[in-house]
Amino acid sequence: LPTEGDAPSVPTAPTDVPPLANGLPAATRTTPQGPSATEPPISVPASPIGVATPAPAPASPSVATPPAPQAPASAPPQLAAPPTAAAPVATAPGTTIPAPAAGGVTAAPASGPLGLEGQGYVLNPAMSDEFNGTALDTTKWKTQFPWGGNTNPQEKQTYTPDNVSVGGGTVKLQAQAEPTFSQADNKTNPYSSGMIYNDATQKEGFWEMRAKVPKDAGAWATFWGVTPGKWPPEVDIMESGAQITPNGYTATTHYNDANGQHQSKWIAANVDPATMENEFNTYGMKWDDNELTYYLNGNEVGSTTEGVPETALNVLATMAVDGGMGGDPQGGAISPFEIDYIRTYQEAPGT
Repeated sequence: LPTEGDAPSVPTAPTDVPPLANGLPAATRTTPQGPSATEPPISVPASPIGVATPAPAPASPSVATPPAPQAPASAPPQLAAPPTAAAPVATAPGTTIPAPAAGGVTAAPASGPLGLEGQGYVLNPAMSDEFNGTALDTTKWKTQFPWGGNTNPQEKQTYTPDNVSVGGGTVKLQAQAEPTFSQADNKTNPYSSGMIYNDATQKEGFWEMRAKVPKDAGAWATFWGVTPGKWPPEVDIMESGAQITPNGYTATTHYNDANGQHQSKWIAANVDPATMENEFNTYGMKWDDNELTYYLNGNEVGSTTEGVPETALNVLATMAVDGGMGGDPQGGAISPFEIDYIRTYQEAPGT
């Protein structure tokens, strides 16, 4: 997951405790999910997407030497060695993103993802959900990582099924102040929170989420995909940290290069935080054989040919707290990460 740019007031991580990324074991960084003086910053487009003010520039994480390259399916993904890639790609400027559609309940997709209707995409129901019921479909979604509970000492939440609710056509992942809440390793976390993880996998196609994304202090919301049992690859389709991306979000790929060294590629999009938090926006990714293209409300915001996964990924959404990305919530309330739908599409045969 991308780390922050030159953001102020980010605490320095203890040198003997490696911070972790969104539940994935990570190696030592100069700050918890924080800036690295040795890594190039992300350039932010001169013409922002939507209504925005310039966001702090994220930078590549520093990570340590990998363990064994393959982990069991039940084990957490493993990080690799430090990135050495050139500066990340910035969002293509100059495009006006249309306003998000009103309302929180949408009809089932008729002809494909937003902006690419009628182009030969077929919904994959195993990895899609309209969340139109009154309870989470537990045949599709888990509320814990398959490799266990939250393992990031810099995060301040424990994931529980009680923090996931379905109603009114949406699923809400709610971070809740819980001063006495304790997880299995006896680490007391000041917040409980919610996440959803799908065991099915898909390679390529189109991945899409329509959601309201919280921007309160401490909020770190992500829509992403990861390969079961190994890391990388990872693709973050929408990652929003209230401290690091206060005026937008980033899309990121994590991958190993030909020498087995970990690399990351970022694309940054500026969006008015009030628009992200108070209105439903649609975040998408078109995954071709050799390119990833990211979309906001049906409009392209950037693409990359670096780090395109060669293996199928799960889909998941997480509402983390702090972790260096969201900042210290200081016991304050955090709005829910409210998701109208998650849809994955495959290309129809012959398209």
